[in-house]
Amino acid sequence: MPIFIIHITLLSLTLNGNLRELGESNMKQR
Repeated sequence: MPIFIIHITLLSLTLNGNLRELGESNMKQR
């Protein structure tokens, strides 16, 4: 099992989620 691939996918998903949250917070502030 290529565990490092799973880690990369999890990191990418978490980064995408964080970016979405930041964008939503910015829109709310504006």
